[in-house]
Formats: sequence, structure tokens, C-alpha cells
Amino acid sequence: MGRELSGRRKDGTIFPLELSVSEVRLGGRRIFTGFVRDITMRRQAEEALCASEGMLNRAQEMAHVGGYEINATGAGGDHWSEETFRILGLDPATRELTLAEHILGCIHPEDRARVREAFDKARNERVRFDLEYRVVRPDASIRHVHSIVEPVAGADNQTVKLVGTLQDITERKELEKEILAISEREQSRIGQDLHDGLCQHLAGIEFRLLGLKQKLDAKSSKQAAETTELAKLVQQGIEQTRTLARGLSPVMLEPGGLMSALQELASSTVTAFNISCSLNCPRPVLIHNNAAATHLYRIAQEAIQNAIRHGKAKFIVINLIRQQDRIVLGVKDNGVGFPKKPRKHNGMGLRVMQYRAAMVGGSLAVQHEPDGGTSVVCSLHAHGSGQESARPKGK
Repeated sequence: MGRELSGRRKDGTIFPLELSVSEVRLGGRRIFTGFVRDITMRRQAEEALCASEGMLNRAQEMAHVGGYEINATGAGGDHWSEETFRILGLDPATRELTLAEHILGCIHPEDRARVREAFDKARNERVRFDLEYRVVRPDASIRHVHSIVEPVAGADNQTVKLVGTLQDITERKELEKEILAISEREQSRIGQDLHDGLCQHLAGIEFRLLGLKQKLDAKSSKQAAETTELAKLVQQGIEQTRTLARGLSPVMLEPGGLMSALQELASSTVTAFNISCSLNCPRPVLIHNNAAATHLYRIAQEAIQNAIRHGKAKFIVINLIRQQDRIVLGVKDNGVGFPKKPRKHNGMGLRVMQYRAAMVGGSLAVQHEPDGGTSVVCSLHAHGSGQESARPKGK
């Protein structure tokens, strides 16, 4: 048996030592043997390790970044740092959590499939992933997290563990959401000012020019013609201003505004690009949250631009439907689809669409169609969009 004690050196300093005593029977007698070992270096190493772990835990807590290691073989031995438990709303003293428990018990139901897919790909194909998703704490509060995972290979070139970080980015997400909302409100205000202010001012100028033209008709045909030309230029300015206003504030502040905006988007796409583009909305989808409606419109707009620019599509359908308690916006095209290996610097439009979907509490999926082309589908809860059924009350 071993026991840690304190010893005193000749100079009077106290040092830690370990005393090990064992019993030996020899010729019917009990003989005790002991060993004394100076463990000063070991104690210093242990204290340094504890201090280092303490500093790491404090740093993780300050940065809201936790760490974890997962045994890829499923044999146990997973490790989750204290800050990871705190981010998940769990007691750090629990110290027991598996990957399956993390996915099924902590991750938002709408994000589980893509998180599980990312972990499986990291484990089976040794692909590093960098992912943002939502977790649901035991108190039902939702936090946004950013996780990066690196697979580690063993001697047989198989993945033996997954080393990852988990950062709470909820505050950043809320700030980004507010900034985007402010931007959308400002664009809407500018669009409204252009429509109600500048357009009306130009319309007044046009009206006075046409009145002046009538007076000049009897005196000077040349001046009358010049006045008519000026009126036409003013009318063109009015149309250009209205186009700018619609671009800044495409969705009208009414429940059916998204349907009207998508119909106009389809029509303008046909005119601008000489391709087939139509809206499929079997029954009215009324959205009372103008910010959510605007985000959905921008997603459709970006998806159409990608289909034309990258997919070379000639046929596009915008679908807006309600499926039980969800609103689904889809853009389907017959283009060449996304490249299997994305080109460098590409993908900004896709990230923007994913970001907008997250801002309205929805999810975005991009998938290849079996018969060719691509589908971009955004799905969100109807209550999150302020949507109400068009069905009459009481029925």
C-alpha cells in the first residue's frame, strides 16, 4: 500500500513523499519492508496540469467555446469539457454524454438530420466539417452553436476519434438578425419614400409639362414637340423610380404580399431572360410577418438568379404551399445543377439563402432532381411567419 506524507529535509524545507509498505512472511515471521520516494516533481507536474486545465476552463467559459472528443469506434471514453455542458444547459458534474445522446437529446429536431449526416461523413470519410445549428436546452430555450470537427485517423488509417469545438453564437446571431432587420426596414422606407415622394413629384412635373404643351400647340409646334419629349423623359424617370422602389421593398405590407411579389418576380424573369418562369400557389398563403415574407422573397430571387447564371436553366417553377403547420417555398429548375465539386470562391449565394432561412427559424435544402435540374426548398413553421389559413373561420 502507498501513502502520501510530508517529509522534512536537513535544511528544514517540507517536501511531499510517498511511503509504500509491504508485508513479507519469512520463516514464520512477519517482516515489513518500506520504500520512501520523493514525489516533489510529480506533485509539481500535477499542480501545473490542474492549473493549466483551470486556465483552459476559464478561457473556454469566457469565450463560450467548449471542446469534446468522441471515440469513433463507439467503445466509450468520450470527453466533453465543462463549457460544452454549460452551453448545452447540462450539469458539468454529469460527465456522461454520448454522440447519440447529444444528437437526439440536445439538437433541435429540424437540424438533427444534417448534423447526423455531418458526423457520419466525418467518421466514415474523414471529412472535416464546419457547421452551425441549434440546440434545445432542458428549459426549452434555444441556442445557436457553431461546431468544427476534425477526424483523427489511427494506425490502420481508420477514424479513431473526432475532435471538436462547440461555440455558443446566440448573441452574434441575434445581433446579425437585428442588423438585417434594420437593413430591411431601411430599404423598405427608402422604397416607400421613392414611390410616395419622388414618383409623385415627377408625376406633378409631367402633368405641368403636358399642360404647357397644350398651351404651346397653338403658338409653336416646335416648342410643343420639345415639351412632349420632356414629358416622356419624366415618365421614363417615374418608371425607373418605381422599379427601384419595388426592388427595395418588393413585398407589400399585407398578408397576400408575398404571393403578389412572387408572381411579379416570375413575370419579370420571363421578360428579362426570355425563359419560362411561373408561380404555383394552389391556395392562398397569407403571411402577416412582412420581414419573414421578405426573406422568403429574397431566397426565391437568389435561387432564380443561381438557376439562370450557374444552372443555365430555361424552365423555372416557384412553388409556395402550406403543408399542415409549415410553409414551404420551393424553386425548381431544369438546369445543369450544382457542380459535384464546388468551384473556389463559389457558394456565397447559397450561404446567404441559408442565413435568411435561419433568420425566420426555417431550414433550407438544396437537392438534385432525378430528371435533372435543382430544387431549392425553404421550410418554416407557419406560426413563426405569422401565417394564417385562408380557410374561413368556423369551417
